[in-house]
Amino acid sequence: MDIKLEFLMGADAIVSSLSVKAGDQVKAGDELLQYEASKGILPILAPADGIVEEVLVDQGDRIVLNDVLVRMDTDTGCKETAAGNRSTPVKKCREEKADLLIIGAGPGGYEAAIYAAQNGLKVILAEARTVGGTCLNEGCIPTKALNKGARTYQDILKAAKMGIEVPHPQINMPRLIEWKDEVKETLVSGILGLLKNHSVKLLAGTARFLSGNEVVVEQEEGQVHVSAGNIIIATGSKSAGLRIPGVQLPQVMDSREALSLKKLPSSITIIGGGVIGMEFAFIYHSLGVSVQVIEYLEGILPMVDKDISDRLRLIAERKGILIQTGARVSRIENGLNQEAVVIYEKDGKEAFAVSEKVLMAVGRVPDYETLNIEAANIETRRDRRGIQVDGHMQTNRPGIYAIGDVNNILQLAHAASHQGMAAVRHILKMDGGEKQDIVPNVIFTMPEIASVGKTEMDCQKDGISYEVYKFPFSGNGKALIMGDTDGFVKLVKDRVTDEIIGGSIIGPDASTLINSITELVQFHIRQRDASEVIFPHPTTGEAISESILGLGIGALHSVNKKEEHIIHAVD
Repeated sequence: MDIKLEFLMGADAIVSSLSVKAGDQVKAGDELLQYEASKGILPILAPADGIVEEVLVDQGDRIVLNDVLVRMDTDTGCKETAAGNRSTPVKKCREEKADLLIIGAGPGGYEAAIYAAQNGLKVILAEARTVGGTCLNEGCIPTKALNKGARTYQDILKAAKMGIEVPHPQINMPRLIEWKDEVKETLVSGILGLLKNHSVKLLAGTARFLSGNEVVVEQEEGQVHVSAGNIIIATGSKSAGLRIPGVQLPQVMDSREALSLKKLPSSITIIGGGVIGMEFAFIYHSLGVSVQVIEYLEGILPMVDKDISDRLRLIAERKGILIQTGARVSRIENGLNQEAVVIYEKDGKEAFAVSEKVLMAVGRVPDYETLNIEAANIETRRDRRGIQVDGHMQTNRPGIYAIGDVNNILQLAHAASHQGMAAVRHILKMDGGEKQDIVPNVIFTMPEIASVGKTEMDCQKDGISYEVYKFPFSGNGKALIMGDTDGFVKLVKDRVTDEIIGGSIIGPDASTLINSITELVQFHIRQRDASEVIFPHPTTGEAISESILGLGIGALHSVNKKEEHIIHAVD
């Protein structure tokens, strides 16, 4: 490809500097040279990825319109290209072909790879970092490991009431972090074994599109050019962060850094009262750290039922976690003793929070900027917050799919896994459209929170006549034995169809109990049929049974029917 001088104000110009030489490998947008004209110094940029074959000008040369300045090889193939007079290749390169290429080896990507291989497809899986993605390495699994450590420490502190005395329990934070990493590494090793057993070829490197069916994977030792009949994008998300002064201070960290913190701070300010922020708030508090949370919205956990978020806030504040909502953080500064000072605005006034550490937990955004999706003409959502897909997870380009956080439908690992298998089924022409509305969600605070289906607010917005029943764990024998009675099970019933259409839990075993409610909602089970299901005793699951009965004839162990049972009719 000839790179010419295509824009010039005046008769001629002078080459002011050269940025490349023959044999250099460049990417689209890289600067090749600069020239000085009447309008100042202007750059000449590479129009595409490629290798510089020849530079036809020198610094100080006069050039005119349509002069050829640089020749580039932009062939996307993997041929051996010599650098200048050298006979050795500039960079090693090889070609691969597959039925399916998956970019990203998080839960959605690696499970889709295994599922596709089980169904006879030749699969290549590309991952820029570590197999398991953010979920396994920097998210779901590590945070739950720390959660387990924090819960165990609290259980030890409370054990004396049962006659079990452990004098002077201490937290060995370096060992807790080491154990967390051991759990993570065990799971990563297991995934690598599964991929090998299913003959999934793993490419370690950064992928970018060359066209609608060609991708290059940049590895340390060279490039791999992959041609695939179908491609699944599963690159996940990254921390959103706030663009405010002070975020680069050493006291400020994101969730990834927090998961490797081997010395507990005496105090921490968490910016963000969403899932990540509240999970860390309870972890740090349970480990003995003074915690305060600053949230921009008027309430914490805005995605869950309001009764649930209100109860969690009450529990958190009762434990001593300070929460400021409706507060906008404006900047972070150094304090007199090198502590962090978070300045925020609330009710029109400026306030501040002082702590040893600050955790940025303001959410995550889809991660696809380095993929060069423009080369494949892949469309993003109108809000630019994710890749646009249809019900099969297919983009506007047939044969190219996007699953998990990168499409921003649901930022949940299990949703990504479900979407990945849905995409594979569509590739194999096995199934029709996929339902994404019945997806359970779990938040590992203390106590746990879980939900599925519709909430009261959803019903009011959709004009549904509904009934709600809440059964408190204070009326459950197993919860009393566990010493964990703060919370409730809340079910929502459609008054017209008698179907259970939603449920939320805050309390013990919520992450497990939500599975039973998910089946009730997924399969449109009526209340009268669900009431015939026998739940074993003594279990926390009996709270679900009581809530089901509460939507009908009445719970057996009800204390306050007026407070627990709500009927909302739509004329």
